[in-house]
Amino acid sequence: MSDSIPPPKTINQLTPRQLEIIALLAEEYSNKNIATILSISGETVKKHIFKARRKMNLENRIQLIVMFVMWRERKSVTNP
Repeated sequence: MSDSIPPPKTINQLTPRQLEIIALLAEEYSNKNIATILSISGETVKKHIFKARRKMNLENRIQLIVMFVMWRERKSVTNP
């Protein structure tokens, strides 16, 4: 396993809402659009992103998105 990809156990520490928000980020939605889609405030979106980054020990949202996409692709290969 690559050192740049956190182990699944770490990803499993994210809440369903955090995963939902990261999935929308990966689809290139803005914080404002995510807030509208999920009927939450933009500040709440920012807090979820911040907490997810902190749990994953990542420096920025790009790293968070890349990690999520790689995890999702790996998951789809192992669980078709």
